[in-house]
Amino acid sequence: YIDVINNYDFDFWFIDELEKNGVSEDRAYRLDGYLFPDTYEFYKASSEESVIKRLLKRFDEVFVEDYRTKAAELGYTVDEVLRIAALVEKEAGGMGDIMYVSSVFHNRLKNPAYYPRMESDATTVYAIQIATGVRPDKVTPEDNKFDHPYNTYIYAGLTPGPITNPSASAIRYALYPAETNYYYFITDNAGKVYFASGITEHEQNIALVKKINDQLAG
Repeated sequence: YIDVINNYDFDFWFIDELEKNGVSEDRAYRLDGYLFPDTYEFYKASSEESVIKRLLKRFDEVFVEDYRTKAAELGYTVDEVLRIAALVEKEAGGMGDIMYVSSVFHNRLKNPAYYPRMESDATTVYAIQIATGVRPDKVTPEDNKFDHPYNTYIYAGLTPGPITNPSASAIRYALYPAETNYYYFITDNAGKVYFASGITEHEQNIALVKKINDQLAG
């Protein structure tokens, strides 16, 4: 399957676009982001090519022409939209938070001079998993120093490729984020997300979340 994902010559416009724009040598898997998560049925004898093609065909159905137009309006390639959507997918605490989490990443991308890095714990998890084969259960401040191209605490901008295959909701809100002035967020262990416009407010949220987590553990 990995060989098919990385090398098979599928005939889809979005793969042509990806390869035309260039696949980063740091990218973990060529088709990360495009293997649409859904419920499928396959014959046991189905080939790897036919299975992967089915997932790609479903992605083609989901990523409609309006989405392509919107991506262009935002100045992003389809792959960049999927990289944002993957961050949103992994970081959003619940459906109600997706559009606001998306706004944080968009706001940072629009202000690279002040916010050059996405600082997403989810990218640290992916980086460690790709490098070591072990997925950490939680991320520590020390983990965020892990030197890897996917670690957005160290490297500026988006990851070399999507860190997951995002859902339809994550893709949509990566294209249509809420309009906010948020640049930070943190999630407590109950799944509630706290947003902030500046570092002082964010530090207050960090202290609040630590107190809440201690109570939950308590």
